[in-house]
Amino acid sequence: MNNLTAEQQIFIKQYTDLLVTIGEGLEYIERNLINDVSPQVDVVFSDIISALQQINRGNQTISKLFTDSKEELEKQFNAFQQLVQLMSSWFEKQSNHDKRDLIQQHVTPQFENWHHSMNALIDPYIVR
Repeated sequence: MNNLTAEQQIFIKQYTDLLVTIGEGLEYIERNLINDVSPQVDVVFSDIISALQQINRGNQTISKLFTDSKEELEKQFNAFQQLVQLMSSWFEKQSNHDKRDLIQQHVTPQFENWHHSMNALIDPYIVR
């Protein structure tokens, strides 16, 4: 296990906090995506996309920090890319019902599984 600098610890904390925020955003969309969608849902969805872009950039740093978990990280980064592809199907959905089903039935469960797996990899490095 690598010993992380204070700066790297801060990065890991921000990364894991962002994962929590993405999960909260998905929950918000599930609760609020109804027939008459609030404009906030589109804003939250856009924020989630931006956060996923930040996570993608962060994954590059993660791979440099955790070289002893390279194989597992590669697996998780592939799962992340699949999640991003799944999220992009939002734009193909015509109805709010279909969008809500996408988030509720597919995106959120896949995100939660991925988030859990990433936490399992990262937690040993976090100083509490």
